Amino acid sequence: MLGQVRDTAVVKDKNKRVRGFRSGRILTLQDSGKEGGEGKIYRVLEDECLVAKIYHPHKRKPDQLLKLQAMLNNPPIDPGGDTPSIAWPTDLVGLLDRPEQVLGFLMPRVDQVRPLHHFYTPKTRRAEILGFTYHYLLRMARNLAAIFHAVHDRGYVIGDVNESNILASSSTLVTLVDTDSFQVSDGSRTYRCGVGKPEFTPPELHGKNLNHIDRTPIHDRFGLAVLIFQLLMEGTHPFDGVYTGRGDPPLKYQRIVAGHFPYGRRRSPYKPKPIAPPFANLDPALQDLFRQTFEEGHRNPGDRPTAQHWVNTLEMAEARLKTCGVNNRHVYHSHQSRCPWCDRAQQFKGRDPFPSRDAVRKGDHRRPVRQAKKRPRTVVYGSPSLKLPLMGSNQMGGVPIPSIRQLPATNARLYWLAPGYSRKATLVSLVGLSACIIIPSLIIINRHNLNFSTPGIPDRIPKGAALTSPTPIPSPVQQGAIAQFPATQRQLIQLVDQTTARLAQELSQRGSGRSPTRAQLRQWVIATLKQQLQLSPNSTDLFLGTTSQAPLTPVSVGDRLTWVQGLYTYQASRRMDPTPPITGQFDLKGRTRAALEQDITQAILVALTRRSGSQDNTLFPNQR
Repeated sequence: MLGQVRDTAVVKDKNKRVRGFRSGRILTLQDSGKEGGEGKIYRVLEDECLVAKIYHPHKRKPDQLLKLQAMLNNPPIDPGGDTPSIAWPTDLVGLLDRPEQVLGFLMPRVDQVRPLHHFYTPKTRRAEILGFTYHYLLRMARNLAAIFHAVHDRGYVIGDVNESNILASSSTLVTLVDTDSFQVSDGSRTYRCGVGKPEFTPPELHGKNLNHIDRTPIHDRFGLAVLIFQLLMEGTHPFDGVYTGRGDPPLKYQRIVAGHFPYGRRRSPYKPKPIAPPFANLDPALQDLFRQTFEEGHRNPGDRPTAQHWVNTLEMAEARLKTCGVNNRHVYHSHQSRCPWCDRAQQFKGRDPFPSRDAVRKGDHRRPVRQAKKRPRTVVYGSPSLKLPLMGSNQMGGVPIPSIRQLPATNARLYWLAPGYSRKATLVSLVGLSACIIIPSLIIINRHNLNFSTPGIPDRIPKGAALTSPTPIPSPVQQGAIAQFPATQRQLIQLVDQTTARLAQELSQRGSGRSPTRAQLRQWVIATLKQQLQLSPNSTDLFLGTTSQAPLTPVSVGDRLTWVQGLYTYQASRRMDPTPPITGQFDLKGRTRAALEQDITQAILVALTRRSGSQDNTLFPNQR
């Protein structure tokens, strides 16, 4: 059965074959060389848009597999459109001959991405991501907030918010990974996220066992604000600062617990770091949101801005940007009277955080900072008026200086600091010279695999109703089941017609005084069927004006998923199918259909018996 996975065999082949749990497809997996604490990532040779995460044998626990099934049944709406912004599971994969023994899951593949910190770290961005501007960082922060909103809108909590779980591209698109660690709730049970990085954990959760706490989106809002702060403040953590108190400076998580925000209005034993950009460079509306998160939110976590609030504020700040007249790569907020990036480049002696096109073409962005030559030091011995140079005489104030031959043998590694002092100088020189030749040669040979191009205009995740639409987007595997729904709909219509005929015959045989009409009976059967499947009375009616011979009523994708999930729930409650409900198999022509017909008939007959003697023609209150 699912969850009782006992397979501990280690696959030693380079490629392995598995079977999709829902689709039944046979897939060939190729090792990608990426491995973590929970499992390994494999390429899917049959579909280049997918990758598979195969758990280590000791990580294949029943709770984790049930959590994955809950995620498959209720995927969030991906705001990225064609480019996946949430690496959500699309199917489970199991052994080739025993697919019920689940090994891992499939998820979308993302290419040409790198960790988020590469973009907000000035040194890495200046050297490897050419053409990136502050406008791009602002758009990337907006896209990240939009993804958080999409996850929260579906009832999920990310939990372990940190920069390692976020990948980004040079077009500012962002992708959340490691989604199987999210906190997931299926309505009856909550699968918690028991991990978290201290630098992104809100103060109210520090010192607590996260395995015993149900998190909320309020907790995610703290981590989201930290990430946005780092994106807009050159990688500076919001609780980084110079300690002005006594003793050793507290650790970062201790500052978070104490609420010591160096940029806040309250007094704090910290002041901003000198190398950090001025907080006043940010748009005033963004400054207010950060203070609302780290100051007011410290006292009352519910006051932290929502992800949608961040989206709206970042969009307004983006609309108020202006471009520097000296360097068109310098973009800043309009409330400033002069370009802050020009001042920052001057502060760091020419290291421009956003180098211009001319600087990139000349290679100035890679050159080290020129240091002023220092005058030779002098050594003062004895009288302050006596100054002797370090080099020259063999004696200094009566103290003999040993010659080079008298110096002891030194390690070869010191040759770079003291040429001529090592007997292995020739070998060390050859190694260094070889490295200087081989490494550039490898770069030239593999230059076609390296991307030195300037990124284009940043993509924008669509906003508006798409983020809050209740209609789920089916995965590629679910689309196959949805395509077969017309056959299921036809079987349900036949079930309603046959149950109505059976009830009409039974009531006529009883000879009751005032028998309901055929139309009333059919309406009661449909309402009772929805009750048995735990559907809302206002859910889409598959049977309105439809008979088993008439054309089918069109049904949307969301309503198809609702009806199919209702059938799964009923099948699990009656235990009609020997296979677990996770397989998605149900048989309306067999035992499940017979049980539905029996339950519907019995419920209507009981209700009619209770209604006897009443003048009310309705059977259920929601039909009035």
